[in-house]
Amino acid sequence: MSSQLAHAVAEMGLSDFEHHEVVDAIPALDDILTVVAAEFCAHLTALAEARIDYRGLARPMRDHWLQLLRDGIDAAYERRVMRIGLAHRDRAIDPQTYVLGYGWFAARLVEETMRRSVLDRAALADLVATLLRLIFLDLTRVVHAYGVSLLD
Repeated sequence: MSSQLAHAVAEMGLSDFEHHEVVDAIPALDDILTVVAAEFCAHLTALAEARIDYRGLARPMRDHWLQLLRDGIDAAYERRVMRIGLAHRDRAIDPQTYVLGYGWFAARLVEETMRRSVLDRAALADLVATLLRLIFLDLTRVVHAYGVSLLD
């Protein structure tokens, strides 16, 4: 993990992030991510008025989040996030549009996680707080990659 990512992880309060705890807390994680990613890509496709079909991105999006939650924040995550930022730049998806879309995805991910959770309120609050930290870490890393790519 680069020192820059390590700093971001510490700043987000994720230094002690135990990815297995999140996975254990969300038994239906794969299903939740499948549903939310598919809905998100269908939403983007509807917004594009069928000019662009984003539905093929649902699986890679789900896989990215499954890997992050199952494997944690590591060098593979860092490489993946850089590729995601570059892909958005290459498709001329500006950071503002990315952030707006990510807000939709994040809200649905939290909503669906809370809806299906069997955790008590305190444990659910901890889980949602961790998900939000991960969401914002991921968001900032992709936007960072996008920005770095503009310097090249």
